[in-house]
Amino acid sequence: MTYKEHIALWTTHAEKKFSDFDANLTQHEGVSVLDWRNKNGSGVYYMRVIFDEDKERMFISGDLGNAVFQFTEKATLFRIARYSSFSYFMEKLSCSTNRWEYDRQSAREELEERLKSEDMSESELEEADELIGDIMDNYDQYGNGTHLTEDLTDRISDIDPDYWEWVYSLGELPHPRVIIWWQALKLAARQIEEISAG
Repeated sequence: MTYKEHIALWTTHAEKKFSDFDANLTQHEGVSVLDWRNKNGSGVYYMRVIFDEDKERMFISGDLGNAVFQFTEKATLFRIARYSSFSYFMEKLSCSTNRWEYDRQSAREELEERLKSEDMSESELEEADELIGDIMDNYDQYGNGTHLTEDLTDRISDIDPDYWEWVYSLGELPHPRVIIWWQALKLAARQIEEISAG
């Protein structure tokens, strides 16, 4: 799955999950609090978001985990909901329950692109295939992705001395919860604006 497909998949998921949610935004001195909850009162996918406006921080808690974001502008729901770039939103994430997930198929495809080429001999291709298999045997899609032993490090550095620049992010995709948070903010802001305008 590509990065764009992954974002699109979880954006659509969030829109469906949040179709019956109500946004309640309360303003305090320098702080606003968004409660985003299903109309039926269920706690499934419930979120509480605290915007420390002047300190440019946003805190998320609830059923989808916890996170702290640090922005370079006043942190308000309506400013952050306007972020059209998910990558930019993700850059502002300081710490989180989960930031990444790892896709085994994407990792293998990237390894093949990086370690194999058409001008390789049959024996070089066999060696590359064996290395890819050994790396994937140590790949942890439910943890932190790539784990290299000393032997794997030596073998991969023979093919690409700059392997360390890319090997540890093989198959790395944003965790779905981060995409869902991003969409929740957009949907909550839109709902509040529509109610205010109506």
